[in-house]
Amino acid sequence: MAFENRNDWIEFVGKLNAFIKSNHKSIRGIEDKQIGHFFITDEVIQKSSIQNKLMFFLWDSVFNRDKKPLVKLLFDDQEETLITFGDFSKQVDLFIDKINGHV
Repeated sequence: MAFENRNDWIEFVGKLNAFIKSNHKSIRGIEDKQIGHFFITDEVIQKSSIQNKLMFFLWDSVFNRDKKPLVKLLFDDQEETLITFGDFSKQVDLFIDKINGHV
């Protein structure tokens, strides 16, 4: 599981939206790209929901033109790269940790 309760999820969404806003230069139509509290509606948020729904939305819609902010978020070594969505989705634990530490 990724988040045991809605309050932890809501706090995470706030941090994620701050990350999205901080990368506004890489995002077209940023107003439509932020995440709402009900993006995932489960009471307990599973990692699979983060991977399959949230991370896919970020990959395919938010950072569809420029993946650099995601690479920069996840890896200290800028030689690392994310070629496919599969590369990104494998990093679910690191993604959650980095967003929680962001801001």
